[in-house]
Amino acid sequence: MTVEDDDGLFREQMTNRGDHGVEGDDDVSVAALDKEEVDARNRMLAIQEEEPEFDENDSVIVCALDLPLRVVRVSPSREASPLPSSLPASSTDSSGQTEKRAVSFPEDAGASARRSSSTVAATREEETTRTASSFPQVEETAERGRDSSLALWPGAARDAAGDFGEALQPRATRSRRGTFEVRPSKSALLPSLFHLRKKTRLPVRFVGWPGIHVENEEEQAEIAELLRAYDCSPIFPDKDEFDCHLTFCHQVLWPLFHNVVVLDSNTQVPFDSDLWAKYQAVNKLWADAVLRQAHETDMVWVHDYHLLLAPMHITRKVRRANVGFFLHIPFPSSEIFRCLPCREDILRGMLCADLIGFHLFEYARHFLVACKRLLGLEHHFCRGGILNIEYGGRNVSVRIGHVHIQYADIRSKIEANPVVLQMARDIRQKHDGKFIFVSVDRCEKLAGLLLKVRAFQAFLVTYSYARGNVVLIQYAYPTIKYAEDTETMATELKELVEKVNAQFALPDRPDFQHIELHIQPVGWEEKWALFTAGDCFLDTSIRDGLNLNPFEFICCHKDNVTGVILSEFTGCSRALASAIRVNPWKVEAVADAMDRIINMPVEEQRDRFTRDRDYLSHNSTQKWADENILDLRRARKPDDFVYVSWGLGNTFRVLGMDSNFRFLDTNQVVRGYRTSRHRVFFFDCEGTLAPDRRRITFVPGGENLFAQGRPPSPQVKDCLQALVDDQRNTVVILSGRDRHLLEEWFSSIRGIGLCAEHGKATV
Repeated sequence: MTVEDDDGLFREQMTNRGDHGVEGDDDVSVAALDKEEVDARNRMLAIQEEEPEFDENDSVIVCALDLPLRVVRVSPSREASPLPSSLPASSTDSSGQTEKRAVSFPEDAGASARRSSSTVAATREEETTRTASSFPQVEETAERGRDSSLALWPGAARDAAGDFGEALQPRATRSRRGTFEVRPSKSALLPSLFHLRKKTRLPVRFVGWPGIHVENEEEQAEIAELLRAYDCSPIFPDKDEFDCHLTFCHQVLWPLFHNVVVLDSNTQVPFDSDLWAKYQAVNKLWADAVLRQAHETDMVWVHDYHLLLAPMHITRKVRRANVGFFLHIPFPSSEIFRCLPCREDILRGMLCADLIGFHLFEYARHFLVACKRLLGLEHHFCRGGILNIEYGGRNVSVRIGHVHIQYADIRSKIEANPVVLQMARDIRQKHDGKFIFVSVDRCEKLAGLLLKVRAFQAFLVTYSYARGNVVLIQYAYPTIKYAEDTETMATELKELVEKVNAQFALPDRPDFQHIELHIQPVGWEEKWALFTAGDCFLDTSIRDGLNLNPFEFICCHKDNVTGVILSEFTGCSRALASAIRVNPWKVEAVADAMDRIINMPVEEQRDRFTRDRDYLSHNSTQKWADENILDLRRARKPDDFVYVSWGLGNTFRVLGMDSNFRFLDTNQVVRGYRTSRHRVFFFDCEGTLAPDRRRITFVPGGENLFAQGRPPSPQVKDCLQALVDDQRNTVVILSGRDRHLLEEWFSSIRGIGLCAEHGKATV
């Protein structure tokens, strides 16, 4: 029996005999039928579609809020210097591996000599000073919101220069007010796509904001010319409008898409229509910039929640445009998403794309349920296992596949960089013989930092062997998106850490701290060194998307077996098979997980680690991008269909119709109606004469399903009665409803014909 569950999806309902009912002949036949059906479906899903053909002039336009490069203005008082080398020369051994220490818990905890934290800090400060001195003085625009899902994924390095390698050659252009230079973006994904743009099967171009606001048209032209060599096209939005757009993204979309709704009446504010208008304006600006660059057969790949309406604005101008959209943050449950006043507008904007991508099935499921409940759209599987939504006579494909890291590239950079290896040795030397938990998070409430510290406190209370032998090194980088919340969180976090360190202070080692807290931006060298030195990655996020830090942590260890503890509320916990999943709200369970990872048998830990390491090493960002491009081309609109625009404003959509379809000429119908002697009218009931509000409901006391609907309005019934009163007219209602229900709905109309139960019953 098929019923609708709480998520709006249809599932098989057990018969009233339950699991332990007596099996009979009917049960065997049904089971056999189900097996045949399952086998047929599996065969259908196993069919691989042929690889789509690409035109030699095709290209991919990546449309995101930011470009993979940022432009900075160098003060004219300083002489411009070239970009620093992305990676220093290697002076390490061929393996690049530092010796992995054996963790022990000696009875005399004070016997281990440790390097003082001041020495490590001084070494890092000296290195930072040397790096900073090699740059000219620059005037950079404040990085508002650069910590978004694309601009900065959770734990992404603030300095992404290492992601470019040899792909970025120094270039500069001089203007009257100074020199414009190109720097690596502080992004995570986009620099990787930029680095791989020459390795994909099609040329790739980028459209987005260059990271600087310039109003002078001459300078805008100079920046555009500077970026043209990097296949980048800059967009220069109005500063105030752009700020409002970011405010809407960060204060409305970001929390809601992470299933966070403000319930405190003191902090609740009404929906700001002005911010919503600015958000729409920026989306249109980005779409217009794409259309200026796009060729007729080009593919447009739009990224993330900043540009949810961009597919709609693109297809409004070019109906056959091959547009894909990928959401890099979670999609909320339908109950949360329906709280957004512009919910239908956002869904329609996304559905104007040919392909919509999500990291995980959970996010795609929430999207499908929202489309069903808010727009009444159904989804189905097609040949090859493709999941489609039927919308306006065309199919919108839904793709599920999370982004990966460049495993081989990260390994080569670590092994070729003596700075990373030396910093890792310093951390290990400082905590010689200790088990090290490491973590890098945003300094915000959703990161669950306070819960993590409390769980570590509970761990030290419960397991006495850990006192003096286990440390937690926590980096929390500030976010400009929530500046006030970040400051408050940092203060609370520092106070709690100081309390825990004081509670478990060792009299014979006054300089020892169980928790090392660093509230500061973290560069890729520092982060990878921390991951290389750590024994276990610890995450207690309250709500998070796809956090790539656990991927990088496993990559940094190569063959050295390690462990990962992840919150069940973070996306990567579903991608990694070896991780120990915990509920961060249950601090005792997190403490038990820490004890389990420390005392886990080596063979079990090696088996877990090897599975995920092999999984990560066999996938890459390039493979993920190539698969998305292939699926986007497969999802392009068929050439044998006619596409027309329908709707105004945010209700716009592209309707797909068979090429033989012809619009009904109402004038011709009226003329034929007046001159004909006999007329026959066939009307569909729900969806034509009445709104289609059918909903499948399970009756607890029986095995039948019934559908609750609404009859036509009194006004529609009056019109039908007027048609029936004419002796030359024959009016028939077509429906799949039960005969008795149709008779109840249309009993007041004398002389009308009813065709119920899909033609089985007529009246």
